[in-house]
Amino acid sequence: MPRVHGTWNEKELRNEERVCSGIIRRNDDRYHAGDGHHASRTERASMYSTPAMVQLIEATCVPLMGRYVDAGEQSVGYRIDVKHLAPTPIGKKVTVRVRLREINGRRYVFDVEVYNEDGTKIGEGVHERALVDINRFTAPT
Repeated sequence: MPRVHGTWNEKELRNEERVCSGIIRRNDDRYHAGDGHHASRTERASMYSTPAMVQLIEATCVPLMGRYVDAGEQSVGYRIDVKHLAPTPIGKKVTVRVRLREINGRRYVFDVEVYNEDGTKIGEGVHERALVDINRFTAPT
């Protein structure tokens, strides 16, 4: 794809989507801090945690951008604004759908939705990523 002054042509990227699914594992509840956080692991319900949801959102966005990143660049997340709308027990399948909504220079804005296997929307929001020069972050100070 042709570059336009160091960024991808916005018309070529807008509305690209990627979907990623996975089964919620036991460790996906490790950040639980609700009313039962003082209870032992066996006394409380194991539910999908918000940090695990954010991790899956990022893991879905990164490959979508990957083919547009030049050598010496990588994308980094710099904003996440997600609502966790409903609980989902461990062992259920969750699916993330991300859509590239906006490009502003080196910044990419994704709309995100997360559903469980029952079709319930369990998360929604916005994730923003930026392209950075790897050398700026790995050069000795």
